[in-house]
Amino acid sequence: MEMIPINIAVEDKLSEAVIRKILNASKRSYIVGACFCRGGSGYLKKNIRGFNNASKASVFLLLTDLDTTKCAPTLIRQWLTCPQNPNFFFALQ
Repeated sequence: MEMIPINIAVEDKLSEAVIRKILNASKRSYIVGACFCRGGSGYLKKNIRGFNNASKASVFLLLTDLDTTKCAPTLIRQWLTCPQNPNFFFALQ
């Protein structure tokens, strides 16, 4: 089976471990390239446009918590104010 390269952006090491476990358990074969884990949701929010833009070249998965927002679609609209690329996945836990 062909390996699918994917880059991940997460808040912390625990979130990274969760994503890696999910990807490893998937029926598809993923290989994690870059992992962006630099200081919580503030870093992710600040750099979301860059991750979305980078997904034009390779798949990106961003995982963040719903710490202060109760509605996932609201958080996505607040953070991602430009069109979402098809290879950019925004996951909330």
